[in-house]
Amino acid sequence: MNDVDTAVRAMLTDRAGDVSEVPGLLDGVHRRVRRKRNRKLAATGVAVVLALVVTGVVGWSVERDDRLVPTERPTASPTAESSPSPRGASAPASPVSLGRLPAGFTRPLASLDSVHSWTLRTTRNAPPATVEVQISTVPLTTRTGPGAPQAKFGTTRQIGLGGGTATYYSVPHRPDWQDADHQGYLGAYSELTFARRPGQWIRIEAYGGPDDSSSDPRVTEADLLTIADGLVDRAMPLPDRLRFPPLPAGLTFGSTDDGGDGQGPSVQLVDPAAPADSTNRPYGGSQWELRRAPIVVLVVPKTFSPAALLASDVSRPTVLRVDGHEVVRYPPGYPDRRVLTTSFGPDRVIGLTAADSLGLSDEQLARFLLGIRPGAEFR
Repeated sequence: MNDVDTAVRAMLTDRAGDVSEVPGLLDGVHRRVRRKRNRKLAATGVAVVLALVVTGVVGWSVERDDRLVPTERPTASPTAESSPSPRGASAPASPVSLGRLPAGFTRPLASLDSVHSWTLRTTRNAPPATVEVQISTVPLTTRTGPGAPQAKFGTTRQIGLGGGTATYYSVPHRPDWQDADHQGYLGAYSELTFARRPGQWIRIEAYGGPDDSSSDPRVTEADLLTIADGLVDRAMPLPDRLRFPPLPAGLTFGSTDDGGDGQGPSVQLVDPAAPADSTNRPYGGSQWELRRAPIVVLVVPKTFSPAALLASDVSRPTVLRVDGHEVVRYPPGYPDRRVLTTSFGPDRVIGLTAADSLGLSDEQLARFLLGIRPGAEFR
């Protein structure tokens, strides 16, 4: 058993009472950690830190059947606010698009990292490589300070960029470092961090392929500079996976994740007025800590258990009938929370975990959950 096994089993056992382990969950966590470990230089595993103190009562009414039809793709909004429309609310578009990429990279996909930041991600098959561009409205710094796992393996220097300066950090490709003397070495990695303009900071990262971060990405310093020079002030919408009803009072979109490894998309709703909330600071990727999240929404195949993934006690379900639909409530593994799930089309289940501090009843949370629809690019 390794550290990831231990951490996941500890979460399910210590935090979720009698929750049984989900088949395939550990394998999925392994793959996602391998895929993201380089860009999370100072963290491992999957945790989202969110904080909330919100009161108020919100009511929804919803008409829905079980034959879910994808909606039209909404028009992108270049602002940092959510994008309401007659078809529902969605997370805000990235204010920046990629203009130039090295040969072989795929069309980038955007995700929301926090209320202040987005990530644009693209991959290449041969040689395997991943490039991520983070756009932030709060300052970004290199993630290679004292204590960072990779810090002792790389070099940092200042280089010129567009009349200003940027910080370039790189770790070499050293297959011979996969030994006990080089614990913490995560493979070749490079990073370019700079202020693009007042109020906008950029971090460009390159590392190994989606499933093999030990490979040499062969993305050079010149490649990163080319990407930086090609950034364009043009809105880039996030994939239209889920469409939301009006959000509970005081909440906004905090992060999105496309899932993978058999899991569907997830969305976190946060309180943007919580300055101490680490989810309101850019960190480069969706992370969960379910004890403090105001609301987390997760879609999974019916072969998975969203209730277990959301840290609930799956042994004690309560079936609710809301507007003619069946919604299941589970006791939470964490105090002062509730977990609800319902069907999402013929082969999916959607679930949410919500903080009791929201002041919403089971029926209100159930109507909110039932009001979430698949977007035009739902998968």
